[in-house]
Amino acid sequence: MRKILIFLFLAGCHEPPKKGPPKIPVHVAPVIQKTVPYWIDSVGNVVANNNVVVIPQATGEITEIHVKEGQMVKKGDLLYVIDPKPYEAALLSAQGNLEKDKANLALQKITLERYSKLIPDNYVSKLQVETLETNIQTAEGQIKSDEGNLNTAKINLEYCYVRSPVTGKISQYNINLGNVVTANNANNFLTTIRELQPVQVQFSFPQKEFELIHKEWKGEKMVFECSLYNDKNRTFKGDVYFLDNIINTNTGAILLKGKYPNDDFALWPGAFVRVKMLLKILDNAVLVPLVAVEKGQKGFTVFVEKEDKTAELRIVEIGPQIDDYYVVNAGLQPGEKVVTLGQLNLLPGSLMEIQP
Repeated sequence: MRKILIFLFLAGCHEPPKKGPPKIPVHVAPVIQKTVPYWIDSVGNVVANNNVVVIPQATGEITEIHVKEGQMVKKGDLLYVIDPKPYEAALLSAQGNLEKDKANLALQKITLERYSKLIPDNYVSKLQVETLETNIQTAEGQIKSDEGNLNTAKINLEYCYVRSPVTGKISQYNINLGNVVTANNANNFLTTIRELQPVQVQFSFPQKEFELIHKEWKGEKMVFECSLYNDKNRTFKGDVYFLDNIINTNTGAILLKGKYPNDDFALWPGAFVRVKMLLKILDNAVLVPLVAVEKGQKGFTVFVEKEDKTAELRIVEIGPQIDDYYVVNAGLQPGEKVVTLGQLNLLPGSLMEIQP
């Protein structure tokens, strides 16, 4: 019994070995370097390349409609006919007046020619000849007026046949068959036609990003891509051709426009789209995963894996976001490994256990 007590006493006096600080499990990823496109994002909407409100230019009854609501039409296609009979009568009247005044001019010229031969023998006075010359000038002026009236009558008659000014899609009827319309009255427009090939995509960027755009805009077209909200995987590419000349003081943004051929009618006027515009290509950019970067009082920081598996807190200078990465302007080198998960438990110098 005594020996047992002595053994227990001696065993109690032996201290267990001290353990080192615990390893903190983390995930790491390498810093990479590659050439990447720099896109900036916006929200836009699709608009027709041309939106034509068809307003009648002749007054009268709609006697014929040659298109259906929603129909595709080509430039020059006949759409409507406004009763042409009054305009045909006006055209005949103008033609008759012209022919009558041409005959009068011919008579005046013949008379002047005959009277001129009688001047040497004093059979007619000089005043009579001058009067005939004036009559000829008056008749010539009347003919020009008649020709103008004839051209006007032809134009007015042509206005009775309403043709499509563009290739596009007809909207619904605003005026039906049998109604009487008034020339150049916007309240009784016939329909609207929207040009769908190509279409325009309008979008805006705030002043901060406009300054980047303005720096890169070299007077050449820039590239944009857009996608529909219910189909993110399908993108539509086009050229940005318009940069507005003013920043909107209400929104602080500037308007841009691009064109897409829309050969398959995939984009429809009025639709909202996600838009991104290619600002430039970044050659040999240093990239770090977004999840590795934290923002603190000292700026942007990452934890870097050292050779001894300890954590080094590194301040980095961050550039634009490219997909799931930040461009690093300073503070990291390609090939270094940064902590992407578990950094909340780390302190500078913490021993890390790298998880697969």
